[in-house]
Amino acid sequence: MENVILNNGLKMPLLGFGTYLLRDGFECEQSVLNALNIGYRLIDTATVYNK
Repeated sequence: MENVILNNGLKMPLLGFGTYLLRDGFECEQSVLNALNIGYRLIDTATVYNK
C-alpha cells in the first residue's frame, strides 16, 4: 500500500479500514482481523466525524 510521510516523519498508509458502521463486537473484531490479514495497517476507529 502507498504511504504518506507526516510532518513528524512517520509513515501513514493512504488507505485505511473504517469501523464506524460496525456495531456488533464480534463482527467488528472479525472484520478488523480480516483487514489486517489482507494488508491493511490503518484502522480508523473514529465514532463520529464533525461536518
